[in-house]
Amino acid sequence: MKIQSLEIYGYGRLEHRKFDFTSDFVQIYGENESGKSTMQAFIHALLFGFPKEGEYEPRLEPRFAPQYGGKMLLALNSGETLSIERIFVHHKEEVTILLNGKQKDEAWLNQLFNHISKETYKSIFSFDVLGLQEVHRKLTEDKLQAYLLQAGAFGSTEFTQMTAHIKDEKARLLSNEMTGEIDQATEALQIIESQIREKDIQFETYDQLLNEQDKLNRTALEYDTHLKELNTVLQRKQREIEYHDYAKEWKALEHQLDITPPQFPEQGIDRYEALKKQKHQLNRDLQLRNEQLSQLTQENAAITLLDATLIDKTNDVLKQEQSYRNFQSDLSHHAKTLEQLRNEQHSLMQDLGWQSYQPVEVNQLLNEKASLAIHQLEKDTLEQAQIERELNFVNDTMAKKVQASHDLSQVKVHNERFEKAEQLERSKVELLDKTTLYEKMKEEAERFETKQMKQYQLQQLCLALMTCIFIGGAIYAYFIPQMIVLGVFCTLAVIAVVLMVMNEKPQLQFNQALQQEVDDLTFKVKDLQENFDLSFDLDEQRNIRQRIVQTNNEVKREKERHEELTKALATMNNKIAQTTTELESIKDKLQLPEHYLVNRLTLAIKQINKINALEQEMTALQLKQQTIQDQLAHFNQEVEALNTEVPIDLDINSLFHDLKTLQTKDEKNKFQYSKNNDKMALLTKEATIMQEQLTQVTTELEALFNEAEVDNESDYYVKEKEVIKFHNDLNQFDTVGRLLTDQGFTYEDNTALSVVTAIDLQGQQEAIEAHIEQLTHERKEVTDRLAKIQEQLDTIASDDSLSQLKYEFQIKKNQLNDLIQNFIAVNYIETLIEAHIEGVKEKRLPFVVQDATTIFKFLTEDRYMNVLYKDNHLLVRASDGQIYHPTELSQSTKEILYIALRLSLIQSLNKYYPFPIIIDDAFVHFDRIRRERILEYMMTLKSNQIIYYTCNKSTVIANKNTITLERINKEVKK
Repeated sequence: MKIQSLEIYGYGRLEHRKFDFTSDFVQIYGENESGKSTMQAFIHALLFGFPKEGEYEPRLEPRFAPQYGGKMLLALNSGETLSIERIFVHHKEEVTILLNGKQKDEAWLNQLFNHISKETYKSIFSFDVLGLQEVHRKLTEDKLQAYLLQAGAFGSTEFTQMTAHIKDEKARLLSNEMTGEIDQATEALQIIESQIREKDIQFETYDQLLNEQDKLNRTALEYDTHLKELNTVLQRKQREIEYHDYAKEWKALEHQLDITPPQFPEQGIDRYEALKKQKHQLNRDLQLRNEQLSQLTQENAAITLLDATLIDKTNDVLKQEQSYRNFQSDLSHHAKTLEQLRNEQHSLMQDLGWQSYQPVEVNQLLNEKASLAIHQLEKDTLEQAQIERELNFVNDTMAKKVQASHDLSQVKVHNERFEKAEQLERSKVELLDKTTLYEKMKEEAERFETKQMKQYQLQQLCLALMTCIFIGGAIYAYFIPQMIVLGVFCTLAVIAVVLMVMNEKPQLQFNQALQQEVDDLTFKVKDLQENFDLSFDLDEQRNIRQRIVQTNNEVKREKERHEELTKALATMNNKIAQTTTELESIKDKLQLPEHYLVNRLTLAIKQINKINALEQEMTALQLKQQTIQDQLAHFNQEVEALNTEVPIDLDINSLFHDLKTLQTKDEKNKFQYSKNNDKMALLTKEATIMQEQLTQVTTELEALFNEAEVDNESDYYVKEKEVIKFHNDLNQFDTVGRLLTDQGFTYEDNTALSVVTAIDLQGQQEAIEAHIEQLTHERKEVTDRLAKIQEQLDTIASDDSLSQLKYEFQIKKNQLNDLIQNFIAVNYIETLIEAHIEGVKEKRLPFVVQDATTIFKFLTEDRYMNVLYKDNHLLVRASDGQIYHPTELSQSTKEILYIALRLSLIQSLNKYYPFPIIIDDAFVHFDRIRRERILEYMMTLKSNQIIYYTCNKSTVIANKNTITLERINKEVKK
């Protein structure tokens, strides 16, 4: 099925346009907004109908054209011509379908298209750059596999989306996590069933609960009375236990305070301890000062100071530290720089192929000469490659045209048969015309004969009637008698008879010559049909002869083009040879090896300049290095002379550090010596003051002992404790007495309570509390039981939910049955779809993968040899034998794999759906070579017509296969 022409009455911005497609591959080139997308939408609309109101696809109704729609002419594989015309009139779509001029309906068209939908057609036969970009979306490995397999097996994602939707539906109904609607409905049904059983049991226990409630009310009243009495006894006992210790303490203090109060100095302990602490501190500080004096004296005796002359010499050496370090750093830096320069020079010489340094001189003129020659060589090489590609294309085209001419010659009939067939056709046409004329004349003659016969018969009838009248008149005249009248009537009767005899019957004079010509032509046609084999299609033979002439003319033009390209290629080869010779001479001047590429000569000149500069720089660095080494040798001699005078052994690596350490140590010794003398004078003065303070403290301590009437420290502390204890006991006795009196205890109650043990009181309280706790617990149990019974009674009395639960149970049960039926139906549908998918894969994928291998191998220029399908996984094998997953391929290679699978699927579906392929600039991400290779392959396809829309015109497509769309309101060029 191929599109022969499109006639657009009005669609979008395209109005009154007609396009003729004369080849299997048509390139439609146009700038943006020239109508490419509108033409694609027009093709879809003509094949499958205009977009409906509310659909996502725009309707593209024209604003200025009077009609909305157009006409498409299709050539079917059977050789028949199909015309589809769709227009939109009075808010209604009208379609006219003609097959070789015979009217057909849309049902027949859908059957012809095998009931394919517009969306499926777009998914398989119409693809663009957006479809290729789907390959690079953030897809996981499994999703990319599924996407590529869909391109090769189904062409769309409908089956996969349907499978995912069915899985979601099954998960919604039933899941392993018990969250599906069936699980929830089952759980709800079980809950309602248990609630119904509980309600049935409740109505049987109502009477039992009433009797138990009466008994528990009487028991609760008895418990309340006992608890009230026991709480009063417990409060009395708790008060006795609370103040039992106070009573015992009050009685004990009464016996202890019956003595004379002791005497002691005011704040005696604080004053004594302060004086004692001060005395201890003074003794310790005095001893510490004496020890420090002794230590400082020993330190000054051990300190040794350096001579001032030696210190001046070390200062002179230290002043040269920075210059020495700079020399060392410069020497190290020069060495590293020299090594780097040698490595860089060696690397550059290796790139040039030099084994050693060659003093080659280069200049700017030589560099410009080499650059111009290389640029000319590259330009000529590119032009040579372009000429060779065009020459190969011309050879292929010419071979195809010659083969096509040969194929047409094979089916062309002999000229004599063709002439006889033309003669037969002319004779048939002439026979048809003359036969038609003969029939028309014959009909006219028959009508004239009939008219004449009617006129003849009427005349004869009139004459006979007149004769009878005249004879009757003559007889009547004879009998009356009237002879004159008789003579007249006899004469008239004779005249009438004579007229009857003379009125001859008319004869039809038909054109016998025309009939003879018709007979001769009939004989001639019969003779040609019987004596010559003319059972062929004359129009087809005319078309074949016309195509042969056209093909021969095209072959002639291609030969002329081939000769021109051959001459241009020879000229270009000579120019390349001359340029190469010039570059070889420059390479010899630069002393480069034979294998060095001439297109790198400018780089070699730059490298040689760099090598010469590096050589000069290394020579300058070596001179600087020698100067620094001489200065370092002079410094080492000065250090050796100083080493004989200092008290330490100097090392050249740590010279400055050792000298700085020596000076720092000498300065510290001087500072320490002076500091120690100052400290010794201060310590001597402090020791004298401390001795005087120690004597005064000793006198004050003796005065405190005398006032307390004791002789030593231990007796002093004992006396202080006795005084404190007496006053504390007295204060406590007064406090406890007032507390017991406030609580209502008399002197007798206090005395009686003091002789009772705490264990007895605690035991009595615990017994009362245990009894109260037991009664309280039992009373609480009775109260809780009463509350539960009352709650159960109220619930049972007011509960009318049993019937509601049973009704709800039946509803839930019916809902559960419906969900189970839905799950079974969904599961059955999933089984059918999976079986269909597997069947399609087993039946179609092997052939699709086999064809995709051929396409993929050609498009990748044999870098990938096979497309493999193993264990539901799609893989590719490279030319080196390595197998790659699609995720490991580059972006363009993945797109080529997708295109190969799509084209292979289209070829496998050709016998069912021989539709045209529509490509909307899908190759914009490819480089020029790969894009042209894909287009060359598509131009070789004969199974499906390809319509390629692009805004980048390709040079590999001939102008006769290209339709150029200009902007709106411009002419359409072809």
